[in-house]
Amino acid sequence: VVTSSTAAIYISYGAKPAEHVFTEADWSDVDVLTEHKNWYCLSKVLAEKAAWAIANEEGCPFTLAVMNPCLIIGPMLKGQPHLNTSCSAMLKLFFSDKIQQACMHLVDVRDVADAHLNAAKMDANWSGWGKRYLLVGASELQAEVVEAMRQSAQVDDEKKAKLPTELDEELPPAVAGAPPPAKTLFDTSRSTGEPGEGGLGLHKYFGLQEMVDTTIESMAANGYSSMEQYTLHKDG
Repeated sequence: VVTSSTAAIYISYGAKPAEHVFTEADWSDVDVLTEHKNWYCLSKVLAEKAAWAIANEEGCPFTLAVMNPCLIIGPMLKGQPHLNTSCSAMLKLFFSDKIQQACMHLVDVRDVADAHLNAAKMDANWSGWGKRYLLVGASELQAEVVEAMRQSAQVDDEKKAKLPTELDEELPPAVAGAPPPAKTLFDTSRSTGEPGEGGLGLHKYFGLQEMVDTTIESMAANGYSSMEQYTLHKDG
């Protein structure tokens, strides 16, 4: 079971129409990613394609299933020593001047863990081997995510007052998923489907409010309250 990313699926820079429904059949275009110098997403595509190339070689001793999660949020590990990128995207909203007309693609870490475990426990005859699995719990406009934060019992009044209320009239550039201001559409039926039909048996993802609540609660428990605590590299 290999962990890839939706970065290998839906980075299209607006090439696909707003009504396009992303599935496991979609791939981010290598030439487009190279043109935009999007090396992170390019690495995800090349790494996953390399895994498939090895798995499809004659005589390969293993079968492969690939998990493609989007931005992973939800409960952090107790005492987690670093503020991870996904959770920092939520924390950043407390310090934003305006609400961007962009879609946020989120999935709970517990659903991602279950997806991996469920796949790893399947027997050799499972029809899911040789397939990709799109893992997305919520595809919501940033305004809806901010509202969920405002409604959260885990956010005190002082922090709620810091949340942006004004919508940025300027549309952000199209990069991932549907071009702004549209919501990105996904078909995650393969991941929620029954194992006997090649599914992962997730049945239902954690909803937006639950993901927001647990993310904020665990960030607070671990002492993360400032974007200055987020660093890509740590010396030593």
